[in-house]
Amino acid sequence: MATDSPRLFQEALDIVLDHMRETMIAKQHDYGPGNISDFGDYGVLVRVNDKVHRAKNLYLTGDAPRNETVDDTWLDIACYALIAMMWRRGIWGFPMTEATRD
Repeated sequence: MATDSPRLFQEALDIVLDHMRETMIAKQHDYGPGNISDFGDYGVLVRVNDKVHRAKNLYLTGDAPRNETVDDTWLDIACYALIAMMWRRGIWGFPMTEATRD
């Protein structure tokens, strides 16, 4: 992630998208495509619902998270949205290059 403060919307967007890309590649390496392929976009919707309920609970109660941060929850929601878009376009499940598997 960039350490300089962005000065333009596009730069700020690139910082967040780079973080999302790194996260998705790392998690895809760990999970593989099967966890999504087993249940499709409905399964992704269930996962997003879990994340939304977690965020709502933390916001409404004011409790500090015990595991992942609220930022991690928002990141997961965004990544799941991208996964659903890939699934719906028929481009989910491609193999990873060896370079990203290290």
